[in-house]
This record gives sequence, C-alpha cells and structure tokens, in this order.
Amino acid sequence: MNIYKKFLENVGKIDHSKEEIIPRQYYDFLCDKTKEYYKLIEQQKPIIQHDEEVTLKTAEELFGKGVRVVAINIYQNDQYYCKEYLGQTYLRSESSKGWFDNIPKILIKSRRKITDPSTFPVDTLIEVKHSITWNNRHFAKYENGKVYFWVNGGTSKTTKYAEIASEWRLPEEGE
Repeated sequence: MNIYKKFLENVGKIDHSKEEIIPRQYYDFLCDKTKEYYKLIEQQKPIIQHDEEVTLKTAEELFGKGVRVVAINIYQNDQYYCKEYLGQTYLRSESSKGWFDNIPKILIKSRRKITDPSTFPVDTLIEVKHSITWNNRHFAKYENGKVYFWVNGGTSKTTKYAEIASEWRLPEEGE
C-alpha cells in the first residue's frame, strides 16, 4: 500500500476537536505535493517575449568633442569592440549572444526592451506616461497599433473602461 492510500485512510480518522500530530511521512508527502502544485502554477504564468536593443556611444560621446579617433579596439571577455561599432544600435536577436552580453558598460548609451504588445495577456503590468510621470497600469488590449490600459490602476475584473496609452513601457527589473 502506498503512502497516499494510507494518508487517505487516516484522514477520516483524525479527530479535529483536539490537536493531532501528523506522522513525518505524511508531512513530507504533503510538502512534496505542495511544491508540485506551485511549480505547475509558475509554469502556467505567461512569459512575455522581448528583444533587447542597445545603442553604443559615438566616439565624440566617449572621448569628447574635437578628438579624432582613427582606430579603437576594446577587448573584454574574449570579445572585441571596434571603432566601427560606435554609434550603432544592435538587437540581441541579431547579434551573437556572447558579444551582446559582454558589451562594456562604458560603451552603452542606452538599453531598452522591445516587445510585441499583441502577445501580452490581459492584465499584464505595464507603465503608462501621464504628463511627466510614469504610472503602473494593467494592459487591456492591443488594437489598430494602439495599446489600451485599464483606467485608475484597475484590471479586467475591477473595471470596464480602457484608455489609449500615448507612451507605454514594460516595468524595468528592480523598479
């Protein structure tokens, strides 16, 4: 007889009016089932696919105005970064992974995530710009090239009104 069947047999025998000590094997069994449950829940969360874009500084931004750079080779983690790379914009999907991941921070002008909002699940957390501040809102839909969000921080369960976002972005990690 397996542990699960023993557990089911003993569940009916537990007197809930007084404290009961659960044998270790049943406790371990319940812990394992709980871990399996939370793993399944985690797997069901939709993953938002995104690409990353990095723009490198120009030679003028790196060395100052009036400095003429004939050649530059920056070597880091077995990767070379040459003068021809300066001032360019690169996508992770189009670059070699090692090259892209090892770009020295001194060369990076800007970094951003690029996502396709048509793939977002409803109620995904996004940031929307109101005048000069960014506010957390929940994604409503993507239609005719426009991103809609639920008003006043609501979700699909708490509101039925959506507005068009003039500027939006995904929250950065750690914000």
